[in-house]
Amino acid sequence: ETHLGANFTIVLNADAVIFARSFKFGGDLRIESGDGEEHTLYLVVPWPAGQVDCTSSGGSTTFSYGSWTQDNLSKVLVYAPNRISVTSAPQLRGQLYACNIDAQTAFTVRYAPAGDQVVVPGVAGLKLNYMRDVTG
Repeated sequence: ETHLGANFTIVLNADAVIFARSFKFGGDLRIESGDGEEHTLYLVVPWPAGQVDCTSSGGSTTFSYGSWTQDNLSKVLVYAPNRISVTSAPQLRGQLYACNIDAQTAFTVRYAPAGDQVVVPGVAGLKLNYMRDVTG
């Protein structure tokens, strides 16, 4: 379980991935670019070994209180195999993926595709096709 918040700032100079069994966001959190370029922060709760569908209990992500702010260059992809629960009002720029999203209050998601969207000859890029296919 990973707790993030309490006047915490993440400065991205490249794309970054944080894996955890669950995330709990409480307190003020800011995510920003440190070099003036677009970057993505991936917050990933992996599927538990025995989970085969969305009815199983698995990892979750909770936005419980405080503010969530981002600059216009940072993107966040939040992925949880079970539930994303929102009881605060985050202003997220990026994407949410989960079996269930439980929003007990209004919040904002400004869609921005995760990963490198700029094609530069000679520079490798990340293209995310899917996280996990559990349909068959």
